[in-house]
Amino acid sequence: MTKFDYSINPYNTFATFTSIQRNAYLTSSVGIAVAAFSKTFKTHKKKLAILSIIIIFYSSFYGIKNALDFSKYLELFDSNIDKFDSFTNEQIQSWKVWIIYGYIYSILSLVLVILLIFR
Repeated sequence: MTKFDYSINPYNTFATFTSIQRNAYLTSSVGIAVAAFSKTFKTHKKKLAILSIIIIFYSSFYGIKNALDFSKYLELFDSNIDKFDSFTNEQIQSWKVWIIYGYIYSILSLVLVILLIFR
């Protein structure tokens, strides 16, 4: 088997992907908290609701962008599957499910934004 010298370690890239996804989850949590907190105000309720929508919207697109980038990265490995050991190939294949989870969470966040807008 040919030794493939990859400049970006796939395990470090996966760790970065999960870190960015975690940031998206935490950011959307802040947006949800602001939305819940906005109900306690009488004067700035509308401004806080708009702020929460913006935060959740940003978080959704942040997560989608991260999932797209990681998906493109993993596609590079699909075309060079014979250049890696079997363990790395299995890991890379198992990581693809995390992309789907990222999309699902982003879609749920966008649905939440729609509910907040039309409530």
